[in-house]
Amino acid sequence: MAKKKINVKFSYDSPVVLTFAIITVVMYFLNAFVLQKNGIDVKLLSPTSQNGANPFVFSSIKCYLNLITYPFVNNDFSFAIFNSIILIFLGMQMEEKYGSVIILVMILISVIFAGVLNACFSVQSLQGIQPVIFMLIILNLINASQKKKISTSLLLVLVLYTILNIIPLKNALLGIISIAGGLCGSLISFLAQPKKNAPKKEQKIVEKSKPQEKQKTSSDDDETIVGTLSF
Repeated sequence: MAKKKINVKFSYDSPVVLTFAIITVVMYFLNAFVLQKNGIDVKLLSPTSQNGANPFVFSSIKCYLNLITYPFVNNDFSFAIFNSIILIFLGMQMEEKYGSVIILVMILISVIFAGVLNACFSVQSLQGIQPVIFMLIILNLINASQKKKISTSLLLVLVLYTILNIIPLKNALLGIISIAGGLCGSLISFLAQPKKNAPKKEQKIVEKSKPQEKQKTSSDDDETIVGTLSF
């Protein structure tokens, strides 16, 4: 009997979410072993209010760049991995629904808006992808409410992640700012039109090919029956 070849294809199905998660983990190791030793990590943190350690300066290009660089600064390994897992878990389905460009726009709006709020009201710098996580949680809730079916697991993720970011009183304001940034980014979903679902097309192609397969199998069965007749 001829051996059947098994063809397995790997697809980079959610490029924005997966790339963002990979960069987050890679940046943690760079921060831990390279950037932190040279003091570069502090230069990537978000700007703060005028009373903070990193006040926003309107004439400084660095301050504007820091509005999008701070998500890649993480000092806690477990929290960086935890954020990356939740990012992939919640983001892949949303990227499949809205498309990579729309999700990228939502991420940038969430990050920038949270950074601007932090520069206005907080004396502490933001770090990590918390605004993006909150954006995806809210986006999933909006998607679930449109289907009139909200899962308990999604609510638990929202409650636990909110508690994790707000319960430490010293980080309460940063948590609220992250939620506000995520809320702002998720509002784009009301303006964006979900892309057409590609898997449905694939299903139609498979369904069309099924009758041909049945004809082949039936013809094969007829041949085997004739071959077993004895006179």
